[in-house]
Amino acid sequence: MIKEYIEERRRETVQRKKELEKKYNQLLEEEKELKSKIHQIREESRLNFDLFSPRSFERMSKSQIYDIEEDLKNIVLKKQEFKRQIKEKDRMLQKIEQMEKEIGGKEEEQLEEKIELPKEKVGDIVKTLDECLRLMYNDRSTCKSELKQIKMYLKSFVKR
Repeated sequence: MIKEYIEERRRETVQRKKELEKKYNQLLEEEKELKSKIHQIREESRLNFDLFSPRSFERMSKSQIYDIEEDLKNIVLKKQEFKRQIKEKDRMLQKIEQMEKEIGGKEEEQLEEKIELPKEKVGDIVKTLDECLRLMYNDRSTCKSELKQIKMYLKSFVKR
């Protein structure tokens, strides 16, 4: 149950990280396009500049550049936010991996504990439980005392 939960969290985190990276890459492309557009407007304004032409064209290009630079600033801020979120997802994936290692280690320890239990003792426990089940309806007190002994034995084994 815990493993399934951790695995589900891993899948969700990986999927979310891929989405963030995709959006980040889109922002990079938009940033490149805006920079090239600014460069293009500046070049056009230099070429169209004539000594005797009215300066209104220059104001228009400056206004366009200003608007594009504002968009560029917004993109840079969004990029930073996506970068922060991607790093957060990376940290979460590291935590999930650590939890998986811990759970894997606990399962190995549980298997080792199961192996340490002698087969004779397990056989005795099974025989006692069978006898208790037979006596349960006829002699409840004997069954109860036998179950208490098994419980004490299992507790002592677990405490080791």
